[in-house]
Amino acid sequence: MIESSIAYLLLLVTLVFFAWLGYRESVGKELDNDEFLSARGSQNWVMIGLSLFASGMGVWILFGPSEVGYYGGFYDVIGYDFEMKHITIPEFAKGGSITSHPSF
Repeated sequence: MIESSIAYLLLLVTLVFFAWLGYRESVGKELDNDEFLSARGSQNWVMIGLSLFASGMGVWILFGPSEVGYYGGFYDVIGYDFEMKHITIPEFAKGGSITSHPSF
């Protein structure tokens, strides 16, 4: 098990890194409210689609198990857990290896 002081240090280093990265990318840029809130015209349809997909997957990961537990009970949570560990995650792993070595 990792010590809590090491975990807090890693958290702080990660936060500082991403703050520095955001600062570095934003130096010298003038954004009005419309550009800041909507990023209008700065992304193509693929990036917007991937962003929506990631948002949907995040909601699914957060609310899926609790929703199954509420409506189905204990045995449905066990089934959900089994399905995630033995079907969904291995399928994502196969898909990841396919996309990391594209043939096109």
